[in-house]
Amino acid sequence: MTDDDKTVVLGGDPPPEARLVCVNDADIDDVSGTIEFDLSGPGPFTIGRDVSNDVQINSRKLSRKHAQIAFENDSWVLQDLASTNGTF
Repeated sequence: MTDDDKTVVLGGDPPPEARLVCVNDADIDDVSGTIEFDLSGPGPFTIGRDVSNDVQINSRKLSRKHAQIAFENDSWVLQDLASTNGTF
């Protein structure tokens, strides 16, 4: 995977407590609400429907292994893992 395949999300020093906040739309999964995930630790963190992911989100819009997020070179980087619907 090249650097062109990665999306830099946030630059700078890592926050003391990193959290991923997901806002679910009832139009997508018949359930609405906000879910927060703790991203403290060494990472990278995988995201997807499968229970083996660090961040499990039961959504029809996510692949079993959808993406990963990691802190690299003072920036948060989100990388798609060849998911069906893509990551943007």
